[in-house]
Amino acid sequence: MTVPVAPFTQPFAYNRVTPIRNGSIGDAMDIRKITKGNRFVFVLVVASFMLSTLFSLTSIHALGQKSMRESNTALATHIYDHIMMELSEPVTTTKTMSAISYVIDTLNKETSLDEAATEQSFRTYLEGIESQLGCEGSFIISEATHRYYTAHGIDRILDPKVPDDSWYNDFLRSSQAYHLDVDNIGSDNSDFAVYVDSKIYNKDKSILAITGVTVHLTGLRDFFQTMEDEYDVKIDLVDQSGLVQVDTDSSRIEKVSLHNLLSDKDNDEYVYRDTGNGEFAVTKHLDYLGWYLVIQSTSTNYTGHLANVIIANVTLCAVVLTIMVLAMRHSNNRATALATASLIDSATGLHNRRAYEEDRTRLEESPTADDFVSMTADVNGLKTTNDTLGHEAGDELIRGAAACLQASLGKYGKVYRTGGDEFAALLNVPGTEQKNLFGEVARTIESWKGEKVKSLSISCGFASKREFPTEEVAELCRFSDKRMYADKQRYYERMGFKQRTT
Repeated sequence: MTVPVAPFTQPFAYNRVTPIRNGSIGDAMDIRKITKGNRFVFVLVVASFMLSTLFSLTSIHALGQKSMRESNTALATHIYDHIMMELSEPVTTTKTMSAISYVIDTLNKETSLDEAATEQSFRTYLEGIESQLGCEGSFIISEATHRYYTAHGIDRILDPKVPDDSWYNDFLRSSQAYHLDVDNIGSDNSDFAVYVDSKIYNKDKSILAITGVTVHLTGLRDFFQTMEDEYDVKIDLVDQSGLVQVDTDSSRIEKVSLHNLLSDKDNDEYVYRDTGNGEFAVTKHLDYLGWYLVIQSTSTNYTGHLANVIIANVTLCAVVLTIMVLAMRHSNNRATALATASLIDSATGLHNRRAYEEDRTRLEESPTADDFVSMTADVNGLKTTNDTLGHEAGDELIRGAAACLQASLGKYGKVYRTGGDEFAALLNVPGTEQKNLFGEVARTIESWKGEKVKSLSISCGFASKREFPTEEVAELCRFSDKRMYADKQRYYERMGFKQRTT
């Protein structure tokens, strides 16, 4: 990490006075006075230089720290956005799996059904989940029989008394509806996967089973490694106790604690800490995942740069001043560019998740406008399109959804891409036009046609202040999200389980 350096000067030289051989004592005294005066001027200049340098170093240090803080917080935002796009899809998938009526009905009748028939039924269902949703593994663990159903059949009968299965009872006793767990995989434990678990509830709120998916995080680890190499930082995802869960160094996973760096989980801001010697740490609570993002600097050598300023040669003063100005300008430009880029999704041109969270927080701080409308949307069939037509076609589908939503809703407010195939909008729509919103979006989508993909399908949910006059922004956003999931469920039921896409 480049640190700007301050200007420096070298002391000027002065001549020794030649001893008096001829002339008066007054002449000698005058010469000594001149010599003494030269020495005084020299000391004065050196003292002035030192004071000026000290002031410059202090100012540069303060400006450098401020610029580093802004730049590193922007870097943390970029990493946060990538994590949310990588992990939000498996969480959404697991939540959807926990609400499938077919699974709930089969679990209620499990003990009265033939074991082989039940195994084949769940096997077919889970094979469809893995094929259509693109996850590496999926499972259902019955609370009644403790059978561990997978896409390959019954893996085993779970025994909560066995240490490897103790997580099951721990999760059942917790108040969480879903949680994430990380484990090493592969013969050399060099890779790792995230298990996203969710509870399946019966109508009487009793727990019928635990279901979930397994996702390999090779892509996320590669992204972390790229960021670490480029910015001289260390990136970790840690659980609420501070234990490392995701790291590019597999030997640190579930062995290293960063509890001393964690911020309050109720604090939704990026928390920046100066850890001394020019080093820093940035933390952010990932409320959606229940983890923390921790970014630490590894080598800034800021103190070393400042020390070099004091001992450097005066002839380099102009060069150092130029370097300092260019370095500060570059740092400020970098902070500005990152701050701007961190609010825009480069793939679609829409506002991104960070912009959505900031705008929503600002709206929640004021009374909700009477014409406020929240929209949540999710693209249907993305995984199937990627598998059958290629990722370029999948990218076209995402861009098409973004273009349709922007075209139909952009005149009323902002449209955001909040995840891989997830979108949201915060709108102000006149009351007379609100009833036409869904139809306007539907018509735009129906008229869309791409080069590689001929049609587009989106699950969508709206909620307005006019419809719920006593609710505020947070609840309206939750209502639109719930309606989107209901629309997604209807889409799944129309298509059939083997036709599902994400």
